Amino acid sequence: MEEITEYDNTILGMSPEHDLPYACSIYNLGVTALITIWIVGPVGLVCSILALVRAKGDLALYRENPGIYSFASYQKVIAGRKYALLAIVLPPTLIVVCVIFIFLWLAWAYKH
Repeated sequence: MEEITEYDNTILGMSPEHDLPYACSIYNLGVTALITIWIVGPVGLVCSILALVRAKGDLALYRENPGIYSFASYQKVIAGRKYALLAIVLPPTLIVVCVIFIFLWLAWAYKH
């Protein structure tokens, strides 16, 4: 008979994988940054920078040992990172588009 040295976690109903350490906080910071960047700019910027820094560390952990961490927590880190990047990139892009639109409108109004 074989001797069992480790418990089979799938039989016990437990997942053998762990969540990434900051997966939930990265996701929450990314969503918070995306919302607050429009209301209170500096707070949203700080949240997005924190989310990006933490995401960098968690992604490095996942790439070192992908079998240890769950794919769901990896997806949560990726989503939080995308939200944080959107919070940084979207407002300046919108400002540039608005300035271009205003200049085009002024040029059109000057002609007529």
